[in-house]
Amino acid sequence: MKLQRIVRRASAIALVVGLSQVTSVAHAQFGIGGGVAALGDNILEAGVNLTRVFGSDTLRYGDIGGVVGGYVIGHFRYGYGNYVRLNLDVSYVFIPAETIRLVRVNETGDEAVFEVGASLIPIALGGEVVLPGENVRPYIGSQLTYTVFNRTFAHVQGSEEFNRDDITSEWAGHDRWGLAFRGGVEFAAGPLALDLGLRYNLASLFNAKQGEREMNYLQVGVSVLFGELLNTRESE
Repeated sequence: MKLQRIVRRASAIALVVGLSQVTSVAHAQFGIGGGVAALGDNILEAGVNLTRVFGSDTLRYGDIGGVVGGYVIGHFRYGYGNYVRLNLDVSYVFIPAETIRLVRVNETGDEAVFEVGASLIPIALGGEVVLPGENVRPYIGSQLTYTVFNRTFAHVQGSEEFNRDDITSEWAGHDRWGLAFRGGVEFAAGPLALDLGLRYNLASLFNAKQGEREMNYLQVGVSVLFGELLNTRESE
């Protein structure tokens, strides 16, 4: 599917860029990762919704539709001194619809279009406080976010000659400014680090329209970081 190809290509590009920067950027990290995203009006509700993924032996669409999805993310971090660093990242978040809705049928071409969910593209910039360590580095921070909202559609064509199942996204007609709070722990080994982190997003905090439902969600995931934040280590 087109969406899967785009994600695979973007991940490959980010990986190549990250590896190329390991030796050339002394104070920065580049990385890629992914995880689970859960909607919730507050972080407690989002955490409860997140347990739907792990609290059952069998996961059904009805358990996660409209509530839980997944994401991929690319990171850039730059250290200032021993305890502070800049963080810039871009994510692609997909939340499947609570119910799959038929939006268009082309009887002549035997084609149907279904709305299958929503996709968000948050661009986040902020700062972090990190406790420097040789191998373990906990951190906490906040970010200003700009989120592009999209609707996601599945195009299904029943003709035997042109049978297809394509996924496309269309702009939902609005973008939003918000705020995110994040924290986690890095486990470092030389120029590589494994990041276990979470982020709670108030995606429409600053310019939601009157009567519009707030878009708040929790992200929990794992990232692999390439490079070495020398500025976040104690001086030897």
